[in-house]
Amino acid sequence: MSEIVRNQKQLGQVLRFHRQKKGLNQADVATKANLRQSTISDIENGIGGTITTICEIMRVLDIEMEIRPRSKLTSDDLLDML
Repeated sequence: MSEIVRNQKQLGQVLRFHRQKKGLNQADVATKANLRQSTISDIENGIGGTITTICEIMRVLDIEMEIRPRSKLTSDDLLDML
């Protein structure tokens, strides 16, 4: 499945989805990424997060990011995809 992310909140939702899909809690991801659980929570809630931190979380979740030109999907279309 491929998700479209256009803002921090959507990124957090996608990371949460993949974390839960793997059966991990925030503390599990934090330990494996050498981060605080509160950092995982903040990022999943769309608050902060450096690219380095997000890449480390993606490594733990075994997911990757693809950058491409913006599509013409609407906000409602994007919500339907989550």
